[in-house]
Amino acid sequence: MKDQKKSPIVALAWAVGLPGFGQIYNRDYVWALVLMAWELYVNLQAEINLSLYYTIQLDFEQAHDIVNFEWGLFYPSVYAFSMWQAYNQARVLNGKQGMDLTGFFVGSVVGMVIGITLYFSWTMHTPFASPVISGILLGLIAGFIGHLIEKRFVRKRTDY
Repeated sequence: MKDQKKSPIVALAWAVGLPGFGQIYNRDYVWALVLMAWELYVNLQAEINLSLYYTIQLDFEQAHDIVNFEWGLFYPSVYAFSMWQAYNQARVLNGKQGMDLTGFFVGSVVGMVIGITLYFSWTMHTPFASPVISGILLGLIAGFIGHLIEKRFVRKRTDY
């Protein structure tokens, strides 16, 4: 059972579902407990689930009013770190060295924070009418930019 291979994509998919689930998949229970507890605490303090509920109901004003932005700015880093750690730990368990997709996850954190922060300057009648939508959209865009930057400028060290 110790030599069982883990799929980095499956670990990533579980971490997308909830921070800590990818770590459970990798049998990294200490990290799983820490990340799940931290996600739950930040989520409750920021009222993210309630803001998401109002976003789905298209009640963008209530989604804005309910969220605690000071706590909400912590969430992107918890979420992205959980995905990055689960993905790369599965690679390590498979005998691969080095970290992968770091640019994507750093970029997505920066993009989500910018999306949440810039949300204040947008009116309620734009497609970015929710902190959830603006954070996710700009997080994905910045994540792909971060990935391209990493691919272009970070040289892989395979020559030694």
